[in-house]
Formats: sequence, C-alpha cells, structure tokens
Amino acid sequence: MELKRYLEADSKQALEKIRSIHGDDALIISTEKVGNKTEVIIGVEEQKDDEVTHPETTEPGFKKQLNNARVTEEPNSAKDPWKVLARMNSEIKTLKASMETMQIKVQTEHQPISLDSLDTKVNDAGFNLQAIELNGHWQNSHIFLGTPGSGKSQIIKRIALAKIENNEAKPLIISASLEGLELDYSLASFSERNNIPLMAIGLEQLAEILPKMANIFDLVLIEANTVNHITQPNFEDVDCNLTRHLCIAADSDIDYLSREPNIDYNLLNSVVLTRLDLCEDLPSKLLEMTNLNVKITGTSTGHKI
Repeated sequence: MELKRYLEADSKQALEKIRSIHGDDALIISTEKVGNKTEVIIGVEEQKDDEVTHPETTEPGFKKQLNNARVTEEPNSAKDPWKVLARMNSEIKTLKASMETMQIKVQTEHQPISLDSLDTKVNDAGFNLQAIELNGHWQNSHIFLGTPGSGKSQIIKRIALAKIENNEAKPLIISASLEGLELDYSLASFSERNNIPLMAIGLEQLAEILPKMANIFDLVLIEANTVNHITQPNFEDVDCNLTRHLCIAADSDIDYLSREPNIDYNLLNSVVLTRLDLCEDLPSKLLEMTNLNVKITGTSTGHKI
C-alpha cells in the first residue's frame, strides 16, 4: 500500500480530487487542518506501472519523503489489516516530524528584521536617509537617471524649490531624452509657476550644451530619459563637473540591479531612494539594498509637488 497526501482549500475539494484520481478505493488515513487548508492522507494500492505519475505536493521534498515511506508488505501482512494500519501510522508520524522540521526551517529563515541590526547595517553602508533637498549645498551640474516612475522630476522640483525658499539663485532645469524633445508636463508646469528656466534637448546634445549652461547657472538639474539608465549613456565626454544620481522607487523591484551584467557600478555610489511612503516593508527594502552594495545619498517621498 502507498501513502499519498493532498492539500486543498477544504475537505470537500480534497475528497473530490481524491475520488477523481483514485475512485472509491482510497483509504482515508487522516484529515487535518494545516494553516487555512485541509490536509488529507490516504492509502492506495501501490501502482506496478513505473510510468504512472504521482500528484505533486506543495512542500519541497515531500514527494521524496512520501516515496521513501511506502509500505513494503510481508506475505502474511495482507491477512492482518491491523499490522498494515500500525505501519502506516508509524510512517505518518515520521512524515509529520519531517514536515515540522521543514516548517521550522522556513520560519527561521523569515524571522522579522531586528531594528537594531538594521540600524547597524544602514550605518555601516553609509546610507543618508534625510530629504535629498537638505543634502548639503547644491551646486554645479547633476543628472538624475532612473526608470519611469522612479521620481526623477519630483527630486528636481524639491531641490529647485528649496533653492527658491532659501533665496538662492534659481537653477536651470534640463529635460534630456534619447527620443528627441520629450518634456515632462508636470516639470514644465512647475517651471512656469515658479519662473524657473527650463530646456528640453536631445540627450546627444548634452555634451555640447551643458558646459555653456554651467558657466551661466550655479546649479543645473537634469532629468535624463534613457533606454537603459544603468548602463548607458556614458557621460565621461561631458566637459564639466557633472554628478550622476540613480533614482530608485522603494516600492519597486530592484532585482534587476543584480541581474544586469553591464551595470555601471559608479552609478550606485549615489542612489536617491523615492516613494518611501508607498513601500509596504521598508526595513526589508533597506536590508536588500545593503546587500547590493549601493549607497543611498538622500530620499524623496510624500506628496507630489
């Protein structure tokens, strides 16, 4: 006899599935609630055909455990069903113990993050989590890269607004795109409301135009709309003091940073973390970023400007 385990939403679904696969010959050994599901273990006559496939289970390694626990009947055991049931109960206990061990291992791997431990990691990584507009005295030229929705324009608005509130010289805002003259409407509206100069240029024009603008304005803020923002374009040919920043939304998937083989790691030395208020598990996100060896130099979150 062979043991099989089914885990379904409720006992009705489990029994219907068992009946559809094994008919009415299956022997119900146990029924038990596992979390919000129902576990049913049954005994069926062992299949002789090696090509017969067995239903997969949700727990890793369970099928192997189950196959190793098949009952090997002695010649006289078929005449004594109590011995068969006794062996089956013993094997069920072994399987249960194995499952509990696996569950304990999973729970251990997903322990809540200690805030003290997180603070230590954040400090060791040199993260600066204060608002980006408060991060020192903004001057020279800065270009902000990132995927659409990563908050590049919001960062530029906050820095520009802080300059105005501090009665400092207004910056120049440049919107540079690989696809020609592409201007963010919200950035254009913000520039018009606050009387801040704004330019829309092709990204290939940046090397020619930026040095001239840098001689006129104390601060130039550039929003870059690129196809691949973490590998291209290369700004080394720009003849002025240009600092690059990578904008990453806290509520986004950042696995692509570890998958990209041609990533420009210098870009990870100045990461601006945005949309913190939309991140469901910020401690885990910060821990993930410490493991990616990025350096957060500021944050941008809250209501849109």
